[in-house]
Order: sequence, then structure tokens, then C-alpha cells
Amino acid sequence: MTENEKSPLPPGLYEKITEYISARFRLGKLGIIEKSSQISVSIIIGMIIGFFVLMAIFLFGFGLAEFISFKNGDIYSGFFWVGAIFIILLTLIFLFKKSLSRFIQNKLIHFLSKIMLDDEGI
Repeated sequence: MTENEKSPLPPGLYEKITEYISARFRLGKLGIIEKSSQISVSIIIGMIIGFFVLMAIFLFGFGLAEFISFKNGDIYSGFFWVGAIFIILLTLIFLFKKSLSRFIQNKLIHFLSKIMLDDEGI
């Protein structure tokens, strides 16, 4: 464009448009950072809760095995009974694997869509 040709845009409008686009791009990046940090924190909290649940199950199983062994008057029978209970639970989980995975998947989709589609402030 030469100096004699007039721009079709009013003066300063091009700068305002580029500034607006840049601000929207930065806002989008900040939104992505916020959502990914929320998901990361949820994963970390889930791992911490999972760790404590596993520890509780382990200690409960150990205590139950000791109690059964004490009641039966021998050392090993309680551990066999608790092992049998865990094998039965694992078998039930295996048998209901499809419905259990569908349930967990639906809960996860609901949780992630709640985080990702929360449009507050935009």
C-alpha cells in the first residue's frame, strides 16, 4: 500500500484488533493452565486417598487374620481365611469388570467434564 492510498480501517483499529486477539489468546492459555492444574491436583489427591485406602485395607486384613488366628488357636488359619476373602473379592471384581469399568468411566467423564466445561469468568 502506498502513502497515497487510504486504509479501509479507521486509524488505530488494526492495533486494537491485534491487541484484542493477543489478549484472547493469553486468556485461552491461562484457562488451559488452570484446567490442567485442577486435573493434576485431583489426580494427586486421588493417589493420596488411594494410598491410604490400600493401607487401611492391608492393616484391616492383617488385623482380621490375627483375630481369626487367635480365635482358632493356631497361627495360620486366619491368614488363609483372609486370603480366601480377598480372592473372592478379586473374583467378583473380575466377573463384574464391564459394569464396574463402565461405572468408573461414567464417574470420570462426569468429573472431567465438570472441570473442563466450567465456563465461569469467560
